[in-house]
Amino acid sequence: MKFKISKEIRKYVKEHPFCEACGKPVYGLPHHIVTRGAGGTDRPENLLSLCSACHFDIVHGSEGIRGLIELFPHLREKVLKARPTLAVLITKHG
Repeated sequence: MKFKISKEIRKYVKEHPFCEACGKPVYGLPHHIVTRGAGGTDRPENLLSLCSACHFDIVHGSEGIRGLIELFPHLREKVLKARPTLAVLITKHG
């Protein structure tokens, strides 16, 4: 399935060439904190520039985005702004 890459995503990729979690170079499109299928947008506050390893950990890891926040606390505020319901999970589980 082909989709058009929005101007917002193109701009975000240029402005964030390194993983916002670990600092490695990024090759590809940003991660949507709230997926487009769930109503997420291409606005910068809903995007994370992630290397393939960090992206894999979020999508396929047992802890998901919650685990990413624990490993990289500097991302916490941005993620919780985009997905406030995560605050409840993080509070309940550590």
